[in-house]
Amino acid sequence: MNLFSIGSDCCMFERLTQYKRLTPCNDINIIPSPFDNVLSDFSAVLRILEYSDPFKESDWEYICTTDDNKYAIKHKYMNFVSIHDISSDIFLYDAFCKLTHIFTYKTEQFKEFIKKHKSIMNIVSDTSNFLNTETNITEYQINIFNNLMQSKYNSQNELVIYTNNIPIKQIANCTIIHTNTVDNSNWYRDHIDWNSMFNNVYQKVMIDF
Repeated sequence: MNLFSIGSDCCMFERLTQYKRLTPCNDINIIPSPFDNVLSDFSAVLRILEYSDPFKESDWEYICTTDDNKYAIKHKYMNFVSIHDISSDIFLYDAFCKLTHIFTYKTEQFKEFIKKHKSIMNIVSDTSNFLNTETNITEYQINIFNNLMQSKYNSQNELVIYTNNIPIKQIANCTIIHTNTVDNSNWYRDHIDWNSMFNNVYQKVMIDF
């Protein structure tokens, strides 16, 4: 079974890796994606899947330098923020060029994998409000996602959304897991019940696969 994160924060890849290590199922393959170590929302996922060239040097904008001396850099045209990738000891222009190279390569590899593997489970935690946006996942966006995956990438995927802030109904081709668990002590890392998430996903995986 192939799993990959499509956001919305930089803990998702780590949590998926932890899940693979702890689960008794040994046929889980965690696939790297452009969303592994960034802050993003679902609209960014759609843009990256749809556009052939979503990253250019001129698309980036400096936000600040983080406490661990990394540049926090955002994309100008989508909610996509790098906070771990680039050390602040290089010039900003060089940082923009390096980010473009990193995410262009990651995106190309990601899309090639989707095209080659038809059975994929996509994990996304919707926490787009931490980016101070009003963009939340909607049924319309989910339908666009499924259509893109099927028509452009010929992939029969499973989308799993884990949410604590969206009153979205259950719809076809998408598993939605609701939680009331909220922890504001850390603004984007520890606010959802990961064990509950993976228990639900694992149960569904064991039934469907």
